[in-house]
Amino acid sequence: MHLLIIGSGFHRQMAEAFGSGDCGRPSVLASWTALLKAVAAAEKLDGSLITSDHPTHSWERLLLAATAQKSKSTASKSEARIRKAVCTVIREKSKQAVLPQESDFLRQWTGFNGHVVNLNFDHVADQLAGASGQSGVHNADIPVLTGCEKRLVPNLYRRWVAPRTGKHQATFWHPHGTASNASSLRLGLRDYGLQIASYNSAVNQFKEWERKVLERKGGNPIDHDGYKRVRDALEDLDQDEEGKRLKKHDHWITRFMLLPVTIIGAGISDAEIGLHWLLNQRQRNLARISKNRRPETHIIKISSGLPEYLADSREFDC
Repeated sequence: MHLLIIGSGFHRQMAEAFGSGDCGRPSVLASWTALLKAVAAAEKLDGSLITSDHPTHSWERLLLAATAQKSKSTASKSEARIRKAVCTVIREKSKQAVLPQESDFLRQWTGFNGHVVNLNFDHVADQLAGASGQSGVHNADIPVLTGCEKRLVPNLYRRWVAPRTGKHQATFWHPHGTASNASSLRLGLRDYGLQIASYNSAVNQFKEWERKVLERKGGNPIDHDGYKRVRDALEDLDQDEEGKRLKKHDHWITRFMLLPVTIIGAGISDAEIGLHWLLNQRQRNLARISKNRRPETHIIKISSGLPEYLADSREFDC
């Protein structure tokens, strides 16, 4: 079992694999800058507000311009409106994406067994693997987490599951939200500023569950034997029957803390402070496990040097 994190680079790599003409993948799916410019055009806002250096800052400038445009609007109302515009643009462009019908890449993708944390707002990658686009998780089933932005809590728990192929099954998670639900989108500085509080609450739920598992079965939560016991409990969690009310620890971050992780096509920029924080928490949690037994962290195509909390990861240049 493995956990894969993908970002907008997934779309760029797909375009390179199949040729931009054949793939027909629109640039708004691969670029925040292109996406926000398309939204600015749709909302009749100044496209020069969008710059490529800080996408979250661009969103805030767009939000302020949209608020000034409507004399009786507030920032929160304007943000809700342009979130809907983001969803409209992504849904329209996703329909235009020509997905490859047969390829080695597609066969490998549909055979993936594990969890995919999709940082994109679209469901193109999910659909490639056969995920239906329906999460099967209702708001009433989602636990209440204290200290979190209520509208973003479901992003921790909603999952899109592909049909099982033999022993293989891919489960997709969208921590930044999806175009199928405008209120779920994480876009601006406020959203990213609140991210760590949400992740911290989720990690606390994971640690509480981890302690219960080890109290019941014995062992040290930070040694190899303890890790193996918790991994076994995670497999039981993944095989739990559908339709049960979700447990507080049944979110993507529990999988992230325990499974081998590969990050591909996702730049670990300063804006992804939540991902930086989680990687650090993961390393702290696994610190007492020897390196040769510790679940690995693979980072593919990282553009700069590795921070300290990734020093033990395996870096690839492909």
